Amino acid sequence: MSAHPRGALVLALLCGCGGGLRVEAVTPASVSARGGETVTVRGEGFKAGMSAWVGEASVVPVVKDARTLEFTVPTGLAGKRDVRVQVEKATASLEDGLVLLPLELQFTELAAWELPALPGAASWLAATTGGLLAAGDFGASHVRYAEAGAEVTPMSGLANEDGGMPPVRGMALQRSGASGVLCTASASPLHWLGLSSGQLAISSSSGGRAGSCLALALGQDRASPSAVIAWREADGGVALLGWKEGGEPSPLPSPALPGTVHALLPLDVDGDGDEDLLVAGRDALPRAETWLFEDGGYVQGASLQRSGDTRVLVPVDVDADGDVDVLGAGAGADALWLNDGAGRFADDGWRRLPFDRSDAHGAATADLDLDGRPDVVLAVPGALDRLLLGRDGGFEDATTALGLSPGAGGRAAAVFDLDGDGDLDVATLLPDGGVRVRVSVP
Repeated sequence: MSAHPRGALVLALLCGCGGGLRVEAVTPASVSARGGETVTVRGEGFKAGMSAWVGEASVVPVVKDARTLEFTVPTGLAGKRDVRVQVEKATASLEDGLVLLPLELQFTELAAWELPALPGAASWLAATTGGLLAAGDFGASHVRYAEAGAEVTPMSGLANEDGGMPPVRGMALQRSGASGVLCTASASPLHWLGLSSGQLAISSSSGGRAGSCLALALGQDRASPSAVIAWREADGGVALLGWKEGGEPSPLPSPALPGTVHALLPLDVDGDGDEDLLVAGRDALPRAETWLFEDGGYVQGASLQRSGDTRVLVPVDVDADGDVDVLGAGAGADALWLNDGAGRFADDGWRRLPFDRSDAHGAATADLDLDGRPDVVLAVPGALDRLLLGRDGGFEDATTALGLSPGAGGRAAAVFDLDGDGDLDVATLLPDGGVRVRVSVP
């Protein structure tokens, strides 16, 4: 005896299995890339134990019935995403079913009692995997945030023989915050940092070289030195040192360094796979220069012209052509040097920057609004810190999102996720050595 066609149709509608597995609609169709919102998916064939994805990100579906499920949207880059589901071996998707919108940035400043109580005035600030690393004459300390507030702990392994911390004279961390180098005023002045129990700690040190650190940077390319250091020798001369963990720093062949070096930036400027070097300083270099890495040392490349001392070099691919451009700031007009991929740069700041000059002393770059383009925080002591958002080949001034506090600008900046919510917060180092923290809020 065969089933009645009308009865089969009614049964199929009730169980949601007549058309097999299917995704028909997502409500709402657009949400913030910040994540955390709940969306509803309509379709057919849903059942407990199924899987779901937004783009490539897995989500946890809550099945309401055979035609309805919900999930919480994860943090992700802005753009269109397919919504895909799977029940056993069957899959179904809705192409461009959900749109993630860039963040409309707004920050709130932490109150004074919420800020870290450092052992002394900080001179250096950087983001790590779990918070911040602050350093100065007091040595170096980790800053982590928990529900109870800021937790400050001394860096492990940095103590002198007398138990005290040596003053830090320079610091550079990888962008991941998982390793770095420190320069201290001590008998063993150079230190490699590595992760230990989730925090950066001294993993090895080198000693015996008299002098002091002017600037240092970390490279990524294996053919280039792992660390590059502008070093003032005991006789007053300035040398460029290369240093790999486990070895001792040694001079690198290079053009003459200026008397004061403000910034070093390892960067493959000519696309040959070797990591070259951008150098910014004072006296002989009131701009920046490119030094090309060849045969274990550096040779003179192109000059990057601007007026006044260059204190900040920020790598940004502003025109999205695959090679890295450079934002230069300091005294005088800011510059945005576009890289043609062959080591030649042209300043197009007048057209792509929203203001003439910032007088910045520090900077940090990250995708703050999750639109896939680089943004920049400029730390400006005695004035306003500036926020630049990447926009279609240039930058837009979004400083008002940081909050307007004239005279409270910083001299270093770091971008990190303070509260673990997936979006990025901003810390700046104030002229008095304190830390100012701004938290991104919905």
